[in-house]
Amino acid sequence: MGSRFDYLVDLNAKDTDPRNENQWMEWKITPGVGYECGSHRLGASIFYGNRKETVDYQNIGTHTTYPFFVSYPLGYFKTLPKGENIKWYYSAQEFGGFLQEEGVYGRFRLFQQIGGNLVRQNIVSDRIQNKKEGETDGWKLDYKGIGSLVSPLNRHEWSWKVLFDKSDSYDLLQQQEENMGTWHSSGKVLRSTSRINEYGLTYGYYRLYNEWNSRYSIVSGIDFKQTKNQLLFYPAEYMQTVRRFIAYSTFTRNFLLSNARIDLAIGAEYGKGGGTMIAEKKLQSGQNTPAIKLWQNMDRLGQEYNYLTEPRWALHLSLTYTHTVSFTWFARLTMGYENASKNLFNSNKENISVQIGLFF
Repeated sequence: MGSRFDYLVDLNAKDTDPRNENQWMEWKITPGVGYECGSHRLGASIFYGNRKETVDYQNIGTHTTYPFFVSYPLGYFKTLPKGENIKWYYSAQEFGGFLQEEGVYGRFRLFQQIGGNLVRQNIVSDRIQNKKEGETDGWKLDYKGIGSLVSPLNRHEWSWKVLFDKSDSYDLLQQQEENMGTWHSSGKVLRSTSRINEYGLTYGYYRLYNEWNSRYSIVSGIDFKQTKNQLLFYPAEYMQTVRRFIAYSTFTRNFLLSNARIDLAIGAEYGKGGGTMIAEKKLQSGQNTPAIKLWQNMDRLGQEYNYLTEPRWALHLSLTYTHTVSFTWFARLTMGYENASKNLFNSNKENISVQIGLFF
């Protein structure tokens, strides 16, 4: 038996209009239990989390409108007028859990995990008068599996994953009492939806020094992701669908020293997607599409859609030194290059990073 508690506090601010000050607090508690019987292990855990954020927006510049205050799907957004000050309060509760199973069948080992969560978020702009700006409900289902076949000199490893993620956002129907009284909700209207499906399959071959260290390895895999975003202003529905396929492979050469290990890895990745940037559908014929009281940034929508669908390939190289005597520390140098279609705003990317870490 065991438990885990996570707590995070964050404060962010910027001095460019619209000027915002964000105060974030999040905590999560996760109790769990495990059971072992012979060559099988079972585990279960549940968690409950609470998140709160206060966002204070201000405009003190000379412009009359600003690009984004609140973002909606498909490039739609609200602006914050000059001289306006708005303070919103976000609160969310999350509940979920996981089940794990691991079994050893001779030289073959199988691990499986399935879990999920439920989330509800509320946005309030006036706590005293209970004025609410929106509500979001979501759920997620996640399944992962790892199978490995081990011999004295080799290890074959297969892994797979499936993810379903759904969220619905609502505008609340509210009326205020006379003489600037309390706001009361009489219902809600579905404003936007998001659906994400992810699938992945990976195979790795490891040539072993011993049970804990490999001479070299080759890991290759494929990922497929589908997303569907909808914005509803009855009787019209605006929809975007995106799908993307990624294939990747990484070769790693490991060198064992008397008191350290050096890992040299080189890999490549290629991805390509497709879909529909934006499509309009009338939910009921014979009715006119209403005027949407929102701005829309088509340039930004096009950039995001092109990034998700255009072909891209990438290369990466990393060198890691790990010291393993007395205490363990490591230093890692990583370099990467990505090439994309000229339709993208930034078609080529290069990056170099250095990491230094210590294991306790």
